Amino acid sequence: MREHLQRMTTLAQNHLAEAREQQKTWYDPQTRQRNLEVAQKVLIMLPSQESKLLAKWQGPYEVKRRLGPTTYEISMPGQDRSSRVLHVNLLKEWVPQPEKAQSLMIRRVEEGESDDQYLPQSVPGDISLDHLMYSQQLQ
Repeated sequence: MREHLQRMTTLAQNHLAEAREQQKTWYDPQTRQRNLEVAQKVLIMLPSQESKLLAKWQGPYEVKRRLGPTTYEISMPGQDRSSRVLHVNLLKEWVPQPEKAQSLMIRRVEEGESDDQYLPQSVPGDISLDHLMYSQQLQ
């Protein structure tokens, strides 16, 4: 009986080692090393105020210091704790959105033109409301 248990234990350990290696080969190609610099702005994935199961990106906050290959201390002014230690998987580099350039298109009014010619001449009055309920049609 002991020999049988010993063989089964060895067999299970071998299968675990093979499965671990196979999972590692599947996982490793998609991973990438993320390095953040001190004073860099980051977003943090934290549970929202409404529900602890609903996590949202919050921030930007500033990296205070690097504690290890995957852990960072993040400065969070205005929070209960002034800083937090977080894993790199909860952090994302903050990229400020570029301001959209607003262009104003100006055209010179030619002779014989009026400003009103570019406005709609009439409002369509024959709009079909058949797809609405009667109470909605009255509104």
